[in-house]
Amino acid sequence: MQKIDWKMINWERIFGVIKGADTMKRNQMLFLRTEIIEKAIASESKGQLEYVGDVEEYDFNGIDGLRYECKLKAKIFQARTGLTEQITARNHRATTKKVIAKRWDKMILIEENTSTIGLVDYDHAIWKNNDADLKVRFNDYNVKRIVTQVKPCSELSKVDFNSAINETVEKLSQIQSRTKVITRKRNGENQHHR
Repeated sequence: MQKIDWKMINWERIFGVIKGADTMKRNQMLFLRTEIIEKAIASESKGQLEYVGDVEEYDFNGIDGLRYECKLKAKIFQARTGLTEQITARNHRATTKKVIAKRWDKMILIEENTSTIGLVDYDHAIWKNNDADLKVRFNDYNVKRIVTQVKPCSELSKVDFNSAINETVEKLSQIQSRTKVITRKRNGENQHHR
């Protein structure tokens, strides 16, 4: 098995996507925003990470044979406390509170405010199981910083992902409306010719 070379990943382009997707913070857009960012990570990993978040209970398969979960927050690292912020590992609203089996081997932590990437092993997780969700945090000294203070790609930073998606949704709704009109006309014509 091969090792992942984290420095080969184009973090500038990934943070450009993160910056461009910054406007996608409405509840309806959050899952899509996360998927766009995670697919950008896979795309910029030079084949080292395969995105599987749409079919598995974790985000990436690595060429090293490990499963990776990815978490993104504005602020994760807290030098003052020595612990990371609590991160929602899993929502379990409307289900019973239960222990969840190990789903990943390492977690990729992305702090937006400082453009920092950290990597931490599952074994270092400190869990807190609430009624609505399962939270995780880590001792800061267990998190390996891969890159810090990354300068986002300016070309991607300027893309307004929210507007692009809203324009696409608008176009799709117009197509759907036109299809209804055409269908009604055809149905009316068919009835008229009977």
